[in-house]
Amino acid sequence: MKFLSILLIVPTIILISGCGEDIVIEQSQPPKTPTAKSENSPASKPSTNGKKLNDENELNHQPEQNKKKTPEKKQEATTSRNKIEPVKKKSPAPIKKDEKPKITSYKGKTSEQWIEIFKSSKTPTERVTAAKALGEIGPEAKDAVPVLIIALKDEQAVRESAALTLGKIGPAAKDAVPFLITGMKDRAINVRFNSARALGDIGPAAKEAVPALILALRDKEMNTAYALGKIGPAAKAAVPALIIELKHEHPGIRVSAAMALGDIGPVAIDAVPALIVTLKDEGESVRARAAQALGKIGTVSKEIVPALIVTLKDDRQFVRMAAAKALGEIGPAAKEAVPALNQGLKVEKMSFTRSSFEKALKKINP
Repeated sequence: MKFLSILLIVPTIILISGCGEDIVIEQSQPPKTPTAKSENSPASKPSTNGKKLNDENELNHQPEQNKKKTPEKKQEATTSRNKIEPVKKKSPAPIKKDEKPKITSYKGKTSEQWIEIFKSSKTPTERVTAAKALGEIGPEAKDAVPVLIIALKDEQAVRESAALTLGKIGPAAKDAVPFLITGMKDRAINVRFNSARALGDIGPAAKEAVPALILALRDKEMNTAYALGKIGPAAKAAVPALIIELKHEHPGIRVSAAMALGDIGPVAIDAVPALIVTLKDEGESVRARAAQALGKIGTVSKEIVPALIVTLKDDRQFVRMAAAKALGEIGPAAKEAVPALNQGLKVEKMSFTRSSFEKALKKINP
């Protein structure tokens, strides 16, 4: 009796084994979509009997390709979901050229804490430490002004530190001006010096101190010319006294006087003749500061530019640089200096000096 046994079924063919021959029956229906099978499955093994089709190999390999692609796609999807875009940090606002960063604390303590330390201190050393700390904080320590005004009557070391700190607080310490004027009469030179300097650091808000500062010019250890210059145009009344200082025997005082006149600015026009004479001073620094002062006073006098053109030929490099910078400060009104500046570029060998000449030319011919 013949019997049939089904040995193998694949999507495209049916292999039936009989008594002595193999019969291959092709299915008439189209093949179904193959599904992934285990590598150990009989269907994955190539048959040695019957018709071998290339399609069978393609079907056998298709699941393997799908297996490889599927994890990659999942991985790409996962990566896409988990991908974190870098957070773009905003750059801090740039600090302007003349702007200083704000300081609200010093050594971990705020100005309020240092004020309390100052008030509760039992020794002058502690008060000096607190006053210096407030000075390091600067303008943000403006609430300390009342305490520091009282400290101007303390022991000498405390008075010195209090005056210096009031200057570092700046314009916000304008209430201390009358007390700093008194401080310029202190018996201790350091207190007088710091008081005068503090008035200058307070600036135009200290204009009521101008008469006292003019009188204090006699005290050569105080350098009140600095304060008068920092007060600016409001110190116009000091111009005659500063002109006299330009003839002082000490070069340091002549330098300070020239700088102050320049800082007072165009209202110091009466000082122009004296400053032009000072361009021939024996001191290199004095000549340079006189040139800078004339540049700051500017176009109010027709005598300034010709005098600075002559100074471009000074035998000292520092003075030539100062004269070129001054002409640049005057700007287009100094156009008659262009030939001299161009000539200077041909003979100047030092890069710094050449740079000063070039910058001046750009400012004159923008």
